[in-house]
Amino acid sequence: MEHRHDQLPRRDEVARLVTERAGLDYHALLERRTLTLMRPEELRELGREGVDFQLHTHVHRTPADPEEFLRDVMLNRERLEAMTGTSPIHLCYPSGNYRPGYLPVLRRYGIRSATTCDPGLATCASDPLLLPRFVDTGGVSSIVFEAWLTGMAACLPRRTTRGGDRVPSATVQLGRQSNVLSS
Repeated sequence: MEHRHDQLPRRDEVARLVTERAGLDYHALLERRTLTLMRPEELRELGREGVDFQLHTHVHRTPADPEEFLRDVMLNRERLEAMTGTSPIHLCYPSGNYRPGYLPVLRRYGIRSATTCDPGLATCASDPLLLPRFVDTGGVSSIVFEAWLTGMAACLPRRTTRGGDRVPSATVQLGRQSNVLSS
């Protein structure tokens, strides 16, 4: 099976063709780093300066098979270990999406915490692999942000989605919809 990281040269070629057809200078975009992420040497340097890099996934997907998801997380761990010399143990689910079947395999491989995009406050009763968080976007008003900072948002009505079923409780929405994917 071909992995997405094996397709990087092809993706670079597609990006070059698209930018050129759009009348843009592909090489200028590369020089300005418009189409790039951090380079490995930059990651290493920031790690030496105390920045703590933790887990995501390598290809930013949430497949139904927990073992396939775990392989992607472990690939990300291997790459981060190679660049930083540390072994990350905390995960941020891609786009906040997760499946209940992921939890046992993540625990088995020493993942100690994982954040979702489910709105809410983490408490001592929260499952460490299903930590909620506030997703701040440009559409969030100052009062809503302040409500989250103070903990008052938990007292306000909101809409949530569990496993794809929308359960409306009010017209006020204070964060993203829940990101549970049914297994």
